[in-house]
Amino acid sequence: MSTTPTLTGKQEQQSKQKELMQQELKLKKREKQLRLTEAVVNDQSKEKNWTLRHAI
Repeated sequence: MSTTPTLTGKQEQQSKQKELMQQELKLKKREKQLRLTEAVVNDQSKEKNWTLRHAI
């Protein structure tokens, strides 16, 4: 009986680590998406500026 608390504690710690790793992965993916979106927006604004400059 005395070994059960240590086992559950260890399992709890492992599941918490797993959860943290999953959250970190989600954040990294989100960061990547935001960077991509930012790059696309920057490209579009550059194109608009170019078009505006050359339209005049």
